[in-house]
Amino acid sequence: MDNRIKHQTALLFFSRSAVAESRCKEFVSRSVTKNREVSSLLHKKSLETVRRSGLPYFIFDESRQVGSTFGERLTHAVQSVFKQGFDSVIAVGSDNPALGNIQWNEIVESLENERAVLGPTFGGGSYLIGLTHSMFSPEKFEALPWKTNGLFDALALQLSIQRESPLILETNRDINSSRDVSFFLSGRFTGILAYFQSQLRKIFSAVALVEYLGVLISPVLWHSTFSRPPPLK
Repeated sequence: MDNRIKHQTALLFFSRSAVAESRCKEFVSRSVTKNREVSSLLHKKSLETVRRSGLPYFIFDESRQVGSTFGERLTHAVQSVFKQGFDSVIAVGSDNPALGNIQWNEIVESLENERAVLGPTFGGGSYLIGLTHSMFSPEKFEALPWKTNGLFDALALQLSIQRESPLILETNRDINSSRDVSFFLSGRFTGILAYFQSQLRKIFSAVALVEYLGVLISPVLWHSTFSRPPPLK
């Protein structure tokens, strides 16, 4: 009898709950309410993307995370998914609004061919980590320089040893601070990021947004931002 799981690759959504995240990060200074709203938007959009992927997924928030450091907690979560019988794990969090642009089939195919996948951030981190069970060394994985700007390089090096170099996805920007929020509020984007920006701006009134950014957004741009429909799937 074949006891293998139909889908051999699983998604790991590794993130604190929106409420817990808002307590640990200052997305919006001087406003607890708006800080929670930004955190909730990020968490909601990321989880929607995970669910739409079509892959089996596991959610590890603070209630399921085990360990005293980030490395310990993520390592335990990845191990837990592998123990379910999956051959590959794709780990993502809730702080990257560009997750909706990911081509999951491309990542799964790479992992099936024993090639790791990494999504770099502009800050030297990684918004996506895809690896197979055979690539995973709990001790080495836990010892990586998590939460530093040297993480991506260390991950790429570790996953390249005696193997093909990882598939590197497009570099994207995480949202971890009020400065990152300002970037996504004031920038010019297309597609999924433009729609995310429209949702982000709804958290702020026109007056509050001008005060927050220190810039004036014209009524025409403001109207077009709020009336823009979501991108076609």
